[in-house]
Amino acid sequence: MLFLFAIIPSIVLLLYIYKMDKREKESHKILSKCFISGIVIALPVAIFEIIVEMFVEGICIEGSVLYAFLDGFIVAALTEEAFKYLALKRRTWKSSEFNCFFDGIVYSLFVSLGFATVENILYVLDGSISTVITRMFFAVPGHAYDAVFMGYFYSKAKKAEIDGNIAKEKTFKRLALIIPILWHGTYDCLLSFDEEIAGEFISVMGILLWLMVVAVQFGTSVMLVYLCSKNDKPFKEEIISEE
Repeated sequence: MLFLFAIIPSIVLLLYIYKMDKREKESHKILSKCFISGIVIALPVAIFEIIVEMFVEGICIEGSVLYAFLDGFIVAALTEEAFKYLALKRRTWKSSEFNCFFDGIVYSLFVSLGFATVENILYVLDGSISTVITRMFFAVPGHAYDAVFMGYFYSKAKKAEIDGNIAKEKTFKRLALIIPILWHGTYDCLLSFDEEIAGEFISVMGILLWLMVVAVQFGTSVMLVYLCSKNDKPFKEEIISEE
């Protein structure tokens, strides 16, 4: 039963984003590749996180403000989002199917939720029912929100490449990585303060700010999905007409 709770959030979100891809559905082949790529990166991500976390624990006290910052932005956010981005780019950048703006968001969601599914299963196997429920409504959707921002800028980078604007392409590629890292890092950092070490005030403020971040992230990502789905169009009209 707990296993089902671990995978249901990803299934629901994947079905939702697939439904929102209204202009031209992506093939099951490329979506499967994206999802499996997300699963595959889970192991190297775990190894990198263990190594970096050992370094962080060696230079600061666990639960402190500095630890929360490094653990949230470097150990978790930078490592996970960098691997997701590399998997996304490797599987889709040169694909002929990547021909509409909304495609980038779809691909990014499938990679991210492939990773999130593995991560969630591991947490469920080692956690309680409260952990399962919390992750169902916050952690897994959090990965999805990050993926929306990554996919949005990733598509803008692809459009810039097709238009021959190398400067914009590079800028949007950077944003496709940096923006999710900032969202992800802020999310994790604000939850990492230890009341006894960082202080009660900082710990409480961290929780309040975290709730605000989750609300803003949710609202912004849902709006992006809606607008990009509604206004989806091919990077070049002739790409669609030739098929």
